[in-house]
Amino acid sequence: MRYALSIVCLCVGLSTQVMAQPQVGITTPQTNTTFAEGVDIPVSLTATTSVGSLSAVDLLLNGQKLTTFLAATATQPYSYTLKDLLPASYTLTARATGNAGAVGTSTPVAMLVTFADGTVGPYAHWNFDKGLDYWKLVSDWRNEGTFGWHGTPSLWGFNIQEANMAASPGISLKAGETYTVEFVDACKSNLVPIRVLYAPAQSLQDTTFIFGYKSASTSNFLVRRAGTFVAPRDGIYHIIIRNDWRTGAYQKMYFDNLRVRGNGLNNAPLSKITFPAAASLTVPIGSTLSLQSTATDPDGSVIRVDYYANSQKIGSSTSANYALDWSGYGVGTYDVTSRAVDNQGASVGYVPLRLVVVANNFTSASYLGGTSDAEDVRGSVIQQNGAIVLAANLGAVSFPGVVPKLLNGATATSPGCLLKLTADGKTVLALTRLAARVTDLARDSTDNLYLAAGADGMLKLNVAADTILWKKTMPTGRYVWRVDAGPGGTNMYLSSTSTDPDGQLSGTEIKVQNREGVELGNFGAVSQYSGDVVVDEATGTAIGVGFRNFNAQTNAGRLPVYVPVIRGMSFNCATTKYVAYNWEADSLLADGSRNPRWLNASNNNMADVRAFRASLGLDGKLYVAYEVAGGNHALRYSPFDIMQKVTVVGGDNFADFNNSNTEIKLFVGRYEPATGQYALGQQFTARLPSTKANTVFSKYGAIAADEDGRAYVTGASAYGIPITVDHQPGDYLGGAYLLILSPDMATREAVVRLTTDGRGHTLAIKNRDYFVWGGMTKTVLFRVDPLQPNAGSLQDGWFATLSRTALARCTTARLRTSLRTGAWQSPNTWSCGLLPTLSDKALVSPGHVVKLTGQAAANQLIEQGKLLIGSGAKVRIGE
Repeated sequence: MRYALSIVCLCVGLSTQVMAQPQVGITTPQTNTTFAEGVDIPVSLTATTSVGSLSAVDLLLNGQKLTTFLAATATQPYSYTLKDLLPASYTLTARATGNAGAVGTSTPVAMLVTFADGTVGPYAHWNFDKGLDYWKLVSDWRNEGTFGWHGTPSLWGFNIQEANMAASPGISLKAGETYTVEFVDACKSNLVPIRVLYAPAQSLQDTTFIFGYKSASTSNFLVRRAGTFVAPRDGIYHIIIRNDWRTGAYQKMYFDNLRVRGNGLNNAPLSKITFPAAASLTVPIGSTLSLQSTATDPDGSVIRVDYYANSQKIGSSTSANYALDWSGYGVGTYDVTSRAVDNQGASVGYVPLRLVVVANNFTSASYLGGTSDAEDVRGSVIQQNGAIVLAANLGAVSFPGVVPKLLNGATATSPGCLLKLTADGKTVLALTRLAARVTDLARDSTDNLYLAAGADGMLKLNVAADTILWKKTMPTGRYVWRVDAGPGGTNMYLSSTSTDPDGQLSGTEIKVQNREGVELGNFGAVSQYSGDVVVDEATGTAIGVGFRNFNAQTNAGRLPVYVPVIRGMSFNCATTKYVAYNWEADSLLADGSRNPRWLNASNNNMADVRAFRASLGLDGKLYVAYEVAGGNHALRYSPFDIMQKVTVVGGDNFADFNNSNTEIKLFVGRYEPATGQYALGQQFTARLPSTKANTVFSKYGAIAADEDGRAYVTGASAYGIPITVDHQPGDYLGGAYLLILSPDMATREAVVRLTTDGRGHTLAIKNRDYFVWGGMTKTVLFRVDPLQPNAGSLQDGWFATLSRTALARCTTARLRTSLRTGAWQSPNTWSCGLLPTLSDKALVSPGHVVKLTGQAAANQLIEQGKLLIGSGAKVRIGE
């Protein structure tokens, strides 16, 4: 059978309507006309359209729009005046747009603007309209608005009796050529002696006099001064203006339109580092610093950007943003510059970044996360052989050569894990999945593990974390969030009906058990809310911390307040050894006598205080981390006598709660675990640039102490912590913090962060020199030999292993260095967040401006010659 295939082609005619373009032409000036510099150039143009109507007409100079004439309001011929064009070749064009969107462009008009002598030779020109970014300014020089030519900004100098200098951006000159330097519009002043010099870039002090004069008082910028010099060698030069006033009086001077002319002159390209944005920063050795720069060339093109650390080239970039990752630097101080190279080979460095590299104390730092958006590291212990065990909530994640162990009915996707690592944190030994969520971890002296597993209850596992030894299950709606264990295996767990382990845990029940999981006693609840549990086997004390809320009697009536509670009980919970704090709401007892436990018995103790985290230090003392919402808190008094003040170490602004309201702050307390007696305490807050206190949380975190009584606290901070070694340099000073207090709590030995947000959830100490730290982040993490170098999701866990002995200590640094421009009395201005005292020296770093108002100690530092002012730095007094 044969089939016939018929193909039918339907051809549809396509009609294209050609939209008529508007016609536009420039009638004046005529093309190829030459104008002298300073002459106003009138421009006239007309436009028509045969379809519809005109909408707008644009006038462009060298492709850049000068103005737009709206056809509905402007009258033809359209007119415009070009003013102050610098000597160069120009092209004028006009562009007309019809109401239907059609566009027509005029025939280009070429123009030439020359110097007065009719030439257009190479030249450099600065009119200060775009600022002074690439000028080197020493003493009081600045960009001043409205004083320059036609009311534009000018270079403003305020003469003083010390050295002063305003040095131009670099220009490339040829040996033996004669160059003219002139102030086209200079200077509005009053008989101020001026020296104009030039200097090779190798040394701005290597100056040669060009010309000088005393300017006459004038109300405009028509005073012209000029001088010539011969370049002694090829290279980059700078034009320098110095005020030479020596009478002790002060005068102001203004300059505008400074110019250098001569054969072979080439403007050096302009470049500066834009990221990091800080003028100076401190980074740890072993980190990678990401650099980016801007680069332009006034009379040519940029072919690449080279980066230098001091005089050593560290790399190059040829693409936009000119990015470079720099690593491998040693401990020391570097001036890092980006140096653009133009098409004639000229290059010069501007605006250095001051980089201080310090010893890195981290042996490892890594992301821990898969594809889940709710990942974190919640608990940690260090076993006797140094192996690290982390309680973490992880999504889909795997490690080379590690086959996950599945326990407690878990699947391969169950988030709640135990992750065992080598002592340096660089290798995974085992991964066990065993719960929907884990939040806390403890160990005994034989390295058995005690795990808080939320709805999955409490589990005890063996040393290898691959066998469940016993388990305590919870009824529906109850979750185990906190756990602790003593060396002999006596253990406690805190369960709650609250679904958020970081919130105010209500409906709590605390149990004490022996190493076999047999219940020794029912602790009940610490108070209205419970925060943490601690086992002290040395004194047979089971400890819980928490807080309660009530309306207390005040002079203003009854107001709500939170008060802390520490409860110590025997292991069988039959005996209450002590209840610390837990103050009463009313001033009077039932018989009308004064209540000795009234919260306000001494002095308005109405700041909210919540006890969230506690632990038994390796020194055998009890440590509690509180959140305090004000300076008038009850922790200033004995836990058993509201009338007896106790020692709060205090110190600088970060250890004092002045200039604060209800923002959350940290209080660290040390106690005798058997009696609850207070031993010592210290405060800690962040500070805004205004010096107002800012938030530091402990409820997300942990507290620990080493054999010497050195306290370690982690949590989450808002802006303004006094970072000693910043592993995430930048303008934002907050994140998951690590605070280390000296044994006497008087000194912050370190304030460290690895990420600018997130939380520090856990700490574990092996001994006084080695510990592990972990938490969660949603931003970039500082990494060292990471197990996972990249983030796996929007929220990842992280951990770090580190040595305390390598952390930078502010106590040994008697030189306080400015970290940024700011107020003298702001701790954020100074290194370590410490204001300079009379026993210190103070260095105002190059380029910084420190404003001083009414500081006696600062004035004495100045008088004693202990104030050092770096190149280009300033101290402004009385502002």
